[in-house]
Amino acid sequence: MSAVPATDLTLPDDYPELFEQLKQRVRTAQAKVVREANTELLRLCWTIGRALADRRKREGWGTKVVERLAADLQRAFPDQRGLSRSNLFSMRQFAETWPAEAIVQQAVGRLPWGHVTVLLSTLDDQATRDWYAAAAVENGWSRSVLLNQIKNATHRRVGAAPSNFADRLEPDDSELGRGFAFVGRQVRFEVDGDDFSIDLLFFHVEQLRYVVVELKIGKFEPGFAGQLNFYVSWVDDQLRRSQHAATVGLLLCADRNERVVRYALGGSAS
Repeated sequence: MSAVPATDLTLPDDYPELFEQLKQRVRTAQAKVVREANTELLRLCWTIGRALADRRKREGWGTKVVERLAADLQRAFPDQRGLSRSNLFSMRQFAETWPAEAIVQQAVGRLPWGHVTVLLSTLDDQATRDWYAAAAVENGWSRSVLLNQIKNATHRRVGAAPSNFADRLEPDDSELGRGFAFVGRQVRFEVDGDDFSIDLLFFHVEQLRYVVVELKIGKFEPGFAGQLNFYVSWVDDQLRRSQHAATVGLLLCADRNERVVRYALGGSAS
């Protein structure tokens, strides 16, 4: 079969507009499918957990029975993830912690199951769980960011974490608030043959500035601030446009010495 000769295609004037509209429709549909699938998964987890909680209360079901149930479910559904012994216990705790209506009426119902298990395993107070659930939904926190925020007790010190934002930003801009648009995760770039990657990159649509976010699992080290400043400088040089405000950086650590953070950020432009 001979190849079809390539020909120039003259597109209608409204083609770019239609293409953008259809792209948005596809993305909206994809997001809806993901949300609906997540809701159904949470309903399943809650239903299994409620059954286990009721039987523990009525019939004294203990660890051995749950272990057997997990093994039987995994054999019955070998391609289904999330039916482990530990997950079944989390499901039971889930049903004992939130009512069924929470899946559609509260923030926890919009979180992935992995986020829910973090809330259950790291927090004992229900009001605190709900605070972090709402914050995770509003800010689009990943599971690792949620865990970091909990470890740092963010709910107790919102706005009090050591930083140099007040020195580098105008007072009205020093609290970033809403308006973040996700740009990319592990944004890779090269400088003189060396490869680097930014953990998370956002653009604040109200302040018109890029925001670089670096996540560190261990204790804070002064060198982290230098690395963050390097990334901020690269974004300012390569991505920032004349109409944009100066790029800022956020460094989130699971553990830190507050005095070290203050000194490290004191001379940083990020």
